Amino acid sequence: MALRIRPVNFESDRQEMLDLLQRNLTDLAHAARFDWFYRRNPAGRSYSWFAVDDATGCAVGVASLISRAIWLGSTIKICGQVGDFAIDKAFRSLGPAVQLQRTTFEPVDAGQFVFCYDCPPHDAGMSTFRRLSMRENCRMRRYTRLLRTERFMEKRLGGGAISHAASVAANAALRMTSGSSRVAGIEIAEYSARFGEEFAALDRRENAQNEIRGRRSAEDLNWMYRDNPLQKYEVLAARRSGALLAYIVYAVRGDDAHVMEIGGAVGPEIGAALLAAVCETVHYAHPNVQAVSALLSAANEWIKGFERAGFRPREEAERVVAYASKSTPWNAWLAHNPRWSFQFSDITA
Repeated sequence: MALRIRPVNFESDRQEMLDLLQRNLTDLAHAARFDWFYRRNPAGRSYSWFAVDDATGCAVGVASLISRAIWLGSTIKICGQVGDFAIDKAFRSLGPAVQLQRTTFEPVDAGQFVFCYDCPPHDAGMSTFRRLSMRENCRMRRYTRLLRTERFMEKRLGGGAISHAASVAANAALRMTSGSSRVAGIEIAEYSARFGEEFAALDRRENAQNEIRGRRSAEDLNWMYRDNPLQKYEVLAARRSGALLAYIVYAVRGDDAHVMEIGGAVGPEIGAALLAAVCETVHYAHPNVQAVSALLSAANEWIKGFERAGFRPREEAERVVAYASKSTPWNAWLAHNPRWSFQFSDITA
């Protein structure tokens, strides 16, 4: 099977791209998300490519690069995140995947991006990068706090009366050991308006020179959390005497809640208070939610706050694999193991 790679035109190729995505990545409403995701990103333009079967002229694979504004030390640079990577079942071999992956490097080599990164969710997803002699730059780990235990007990004990009785006792114990969201002098409250300058000001904090973290301008936050057509996000803000100190964004999906990110530059005490407030809010507003989870990179500054709030480390999750052109200083910078301060929102595409 001979395949060739060509760029996607978001106007004329829109329907073919939607059809390809919908038959391979079935958990998203791609048509509802398309314009928001590909055309309204405040960080800049997106790139997509088709893998085309020469025998039929039809697109059988697609890969995209979504612009991400990233703090690299004290400088903001535009990087690309690989997303919407899909290949039809009949063509799912390492060859087409490697062809598409290599193509995502082209805007980096051309200078449109400082680097690009992909987030394979497990070791099997690293096979393409091993073929390209690439290794992971960091790993994400899941942190979880149980709110209820029915799902856990059913897995351990099966259904029935014994499982139910164990869940009742365990749920009562969880409520007794729940941490408090109260910190002297700090008010934590729901924030439902659009993001403005006070949130952007939090993002302009001093960074370590070897730190990598996603930019969070007001435009970035509104695009990710207020304008997203597929998901409703909730926000809690922590203030002292009316001044914004930190915020937390989360979403409820089925019987789980997911912390997308915490923003600000405060110690673990306020981070833990925000997390406890999320758990309290979810417990009362969504009584069937079983757990609150988050994804954090190994060097993330918020880990102590999560541990203080009763979150426990679980399995390792997505790997972050970055590519920078060898002709730029950023390739050497990445090779010196900078501190990746990534959260769930930085790997979601």
